[in-house]
Amino acid sequence: MRNLKVTKAIGSCESNHRKYTYRVKGQGKYWSEAGAEGMLRILTCIKNRDLEQWLNIDFEAGKLISLDHKKLLAATRDSLKRRHEIHVGIQHGALIAEVVGGKLFS
Repeated sequence: MRNLKVTKAIGSCESNHRKYTYRVKGQGKYWSEAGAEGMLRILTCIKNRDLEQWLNIDFEAGKLISLDHKKLLAATRDSLKRRHEIHVGIQHGALIAEVVGGKLFS
């Protein structure tokens, strides 16, 4: 087994990755590096049961912005909207093939 010194610890690593892979991977999911880092940090804190402590350290009471219910809903809706991606669209054209004898085949 690849000459690893500690073989008992491998099983715990293999079984603990599921929580991360099920949440982070999936059809059509794409993460920026910062977004993936944040998601993995949150999942790790939940797993270690220290999310509340981590949030209290990172967000001091004086730095939080309080939003009323309507502004919070509007901010949530805005963050979930898909942004329009500019694209070229359909390119129209034709393929023309020349055959032996000089005739065109289209």
